[in-house]
This record gives sequence, C-alpha cells and structure tokens, in this order.
Amino acid sequence: MNMSFLIEQISAAKLQRLAEWRARYRASEYPEKVAKNLVYEGLTIEVLWDKFIDSFDTPLNGSVGDFSEGWGLIQNQRQKIQTGNVLPLLESKWRTVSAVPLVDVAGLRSRVKRASQGATAEIEEIDFSYYFSTVAYETAYGWFAAGLSGLDYQEAYEAVCPVKFSGIDWRDPSLVLGAFGRASNFYYR
Repeated sequence: MNMSFLIEQISAAKLQRLAEWRARYRASEYPEKVAKNLVYEGLTIEVLWDKFIDSFDTPLNGSVGDFSEGWGLIQNQRQKIQTGNVLPLLESKWRTVSAVPLVDVAGLRSRVKRASQGATAEIEEIDFSYYFSTVAYETAYGWFAAGLSGLDYQEAYEAVCPVKFSGIDWRDPSLVLGAFGRASNFYYR
C-alpha cells in the first residue's frame, strides 16, 4: 500500500471484495458471510488498537524506516492476531458479542436474518456497514504505520486520509475510526 490516497485504495479493495462475494455466494448465504467478516475485522481492530495506539509515542514513534515497513509490520501482526486469536473464536463471538467498534452486532445479526429471507434493504445496510467499518479499520492500520514511521497523530491522519476533521481525541478509537469511516463515504458507490 502507498500512504498517499490510502483510504481510496482501501475503499476500492473493499468494494471489490463485496462484488466478489456477491458473485460467489448464494443470496441466502451472502449476508451472513459479509456480517461475519465484519465482526472478524472488528475483533481484530480491538486487539490491534491497544497494541499500536502507542506507535505515536516514543520509543515506537519512528521505530521503522518508512511507511511500507510499518505497514508490513502491522499486517504481519494483524495476520497473527486473526489466525491465532480471532478465527478460533469467531463462531462463538458471532453469536454472543454485542458490539465491535462502530457496529452494533446484535442489530447486525437481526439484519442478517431478515436479509437471508430476501429483504433487499437489509442487504444494502449490511454491505454499507461492512464497507464503512472495514475501511475505517484498515485505514487505522495505515495511520498506525505512519506513526511507526515517525509522524505524529495529525500528520499521520493527513497522510492517509484527505478529508480533514478537527477536535479528534486521537486515543479514542470510536472518534478516530468514525472519522475514517465518514471519510470513506466519499468513495462509496
């Protein structure tokens, strides 16, 4: 990934993934596939947020040579967390967790049930929830990578996202992820 226009690149990849899943899965399976992937990614960002929010503070700030190295480190950690911690518990978490960042999972499960029975509006809501949230999560990984490369909170935000927001408490995941999610709206089609 390239730090410039990162959110655009991530947005395009998430839209492509949704299109691929729509083509691959039956209409009755598709909503649950998307929703479970959203929960999978949400559980991952919960762990990685706590691990990498300090990438903006010394000694982690500037601990990698450049953005690409930081991105690689974050993606490596992401894969380890997903395969070692999240995937083994996904089915039970899908049934029991009430929320992940930006998502009311209990409400999402209800939408999946209605969507699996053909409610088109619910499918659109599930798609948008997946898009909005996972673009935000993945853009946050880029933000962390920019911090590891030496940028401060604001500089890193501006490097990965062209949409400006002010007054953000940079350590609050709901505010930062919400800002990235709102910025993703510019690329949703």
